[in-house]
Amino acid sequence: MNKLIIFADDNPDLLMAMCIVLERMNYDVIPAGNGLEVISLLEIITPDIIALDVDMPLLDGIETLKQIRQDANYARMPVLMLSDAVEEKTVDECRRLGCAGYLAKPVSLFEMLKVFDDCLYPGRGRKHLRSNLDIQATVSHDGASHKFYTKNLSESGVFVRTKEPLPVGSSVGVVLPLEGEDIQLEGHVVYTNTFDSKTVTFYPGMAIKFVNVSLRDSERLTSFVAGLIAQGLEDTGIFADDTLKERRDNT
Repeated sequence: MNKLIIFADDNPDLLMAMCIVLERMNYDVIPAGNGLEVISLLEIITPDIIALDVDMPLLDGIETLKQIRQDANYARMPVLMLSDAVEEKTVDECRRLGCAGYLAKPVSLFEMLKVFDDCLYPGRGRKHLRSNLDIQATVSHDGASHKFYTKNLSESGVFVRTKEPLPVGSSVGVVLPLEGEDIQLEGHVVYTNTFDSKTVTFYPGMAIKFVNVSLRDSERLTSFVAGLIAQGLEDTGIFADDTLKERRDNT
């Protein structure tokens, strides 16, 4: 089950873009336009994390954070703060109130990933960009090759759909057609899903972790996955990543 995020910002364009980005990163997101909407949502749902813009009408981010911390049910809820103007006084106030992280706008996609993952996966974290992706990959093992559709791709691995996954630990070769040029990688199977009517696993298949990845291929994977996440949103002004700018300029 995906982690659930309440994301609040009074800029509708930014809010829509951030929801799209986070959903592409396999989070479930509920948007809110101000702090009052966040407080109302907390009466009916329990998210895994909340992200608040500092400057919002009706109830701003700091006042919303104060109210959240006053509710015993949400005293330990991870709350992230975002702001156009990062003033030391504001940052200190947010941290005093127990915010889990502070992001400046325009946001760094990679910094956002790190902050969210540090909160949602404490002690381990994914620490890699990951996006949904539905393409055909070629997986080879013991001299045989098969084509499988992918479910998602990260900088460090890929999940492919198959009813008959290879055993965990199997060494494989993977060919991914990325933007007209195949990328050939080595990897091994790190976990598998099989269909189970009791647990209702909808995506039978196997996760493959890449190994011995060259610097060039690593950079291509990073740029490609970042591009998937930001596709169609590169010119909205919400991102600050050089990787995205370079990818946009080269396409």
